Amino acid sequence: MNTIKRLLIPGTIVFVLLLTAQIVYSCQLVTDGKALNRIDQHIDQLRQEVSLKEEKVASASSLMTIREKSVAMGFTESPKVMTMNQDSFVVALGQTR
Repeated sequence: MNTIKRLLIPGTIVFVLLLTAQIVYSCQLVTDGKALNRIDQHIDQLRQEVSLKEEKVASASSLMTIREKSVAMGFTESPKVMTMNQDSFVVALGQTR
């Protein structure tokens, strides 16, 4: 009986210390998980921004290439507006004159 009492007190103390350590460790894991979640969200946001910027660069470079090719082929910008005369036979579909 005396041996059981001698082992019960240190065993209880060890159990309480281990339980406390487990609780503290679990709280740290939750905090780390929240931080990782915020970091992942920030990374996703940055990836979306990079993707949008890549699309803008690709669009601008393709338009620049088309402009350079058209200038090389002899096309020029025409500030004039061209209009065509409308004959009396030209009628829009479904309309009468």
